[in-house]
Amino acid sequence: MLNHSLLWTLAVILTIGVSGEQAYGLGEEKIGNQPLNEANYKPAWMPVINDEARVYFNWVNGNENFYFKGDVQQLNAALKKFAAFEEPGCEVVLLPGPDETGTFSGKNVISYTWRLQIFGGIAAHMLTLDQGDQVFPKGPTITVRVDRDFDLAKLEIPQGVTAIGPVDLSKRIADGMNKSKAKEVRGWGCGQLAAVDPGSADNLAILAEKLKDRDSWVVLNAIGAVSQFRKKAASQLPTLRDLAKSEDKNTKEAAQRAIETIEKAPEDAAAERERAAAIEKIQALLEQRNFAIAKDPKVYFKDRNAAAARLSEKERNRLRDVLTAELPGGLDVDTMYAVVVLGEIGNEETAKVLEALPMKYNVHGKINVCIDAALKQIRERAAQGDAPEKK
Repeated sequence: MLNHSLLWTLAVILTIGVSGEQAYGLGEEKIGNQPLNEANYKPAWMPVINDEARVYFNWVNGNENFYFKGDVQQLNAALKKFAAFEEPGCEVVLLPGPDETGTFSGKNVISYTWRLQIFGGIAAHMLTLDQGDQVFPKGPTITVRVDRDFDLAKLEIPQGVTAIGPVDLSKRIADGMNKSKAKEVRGWGCGQLAAVDPGSADNLAILAEKLKDRDSWVVLNAIGAVSQFRKKAASQLPTLRDLAKSEDKNTKEAAQRAIETIEKAPEDAAAERERAAAIEKIQALLEQRNFAIAKDPKVYFKDRNAAAARLSEKERNRLRDVLTAELPGGLDVDTMYAVVVLGEIGNEETAKVLEALPMKYNVHGKINVCIDAALKQIRERAAQGDAPEKK
């Protein structure tokens, strides 16, 4: 698979001034696992950063990436240490693999299994821009590349750590790009979206729209991102040929390079099957994990609701039925948790059950407050036509 991570590294190296001209920023890199200086990082980060599995590190304008190559057991050990990070926005991202990155000179290509990204310094300015926190990582992130040799069944993501896959991450980035008024977010977001899944027809469609963006610099980024889709981007050749006629030198040359890349790219049916299989496995694992979190009364309200929101319609319906059937009686914290989640995913049938709870169980106080709030949510969704469909 082509180097996806390098696309973002190069994007951050290039910074945009008022004039729109490009300039090189500051960067540092190291191959191997020589321990990095503890004075530069928070103590809780060091066991993950200086893991013996590290094969490469780079730093560009505060955007730091640590690459590791190892088996599932080594990754599980790293994830346990990652769970000790206290920064908000920490995530584990599961994406299809394999993947590789490259050194700044392009002379070394480095394959890896997982990557820790700490998005700080100058680069973190992107998070302050319109929708920037939807497109770029808000907190430390471990991205795992799942290929055919990766035993996903043995992966252990610690409780309390948020995990997301290519489908939900692509949607989040695409939504942020489409809503953003900041050209930096729309432009560099193109590279972010392509890196998540350069085989997704939905992602390619979003980038195709950015080829028509009102800002020429965003178009330039979209051209490069579209070329990452290789042969799958053949549908965009007519648009690229039009852009190759542009009077703008940068746009013209970028379009010509993209056309050449797409036309010369070989068909790779085997790689596409592997990508699709990896995504299917990732989504199944996350669905199972989110269902368990959403159902667990020991998990905090916010985490349960977030997990429920990431479920498919089929699994939300199943969760709704399970929680409705298991509603206990009396003043019980389990009842409160169940009611709160049902407010997020319930329908008209759920509302009838909730309305009967105070009379059926004679519950009082905080549970009644939860019931009233849940009923309000369900009714508001019904009024807007957004209530989950009945099975």
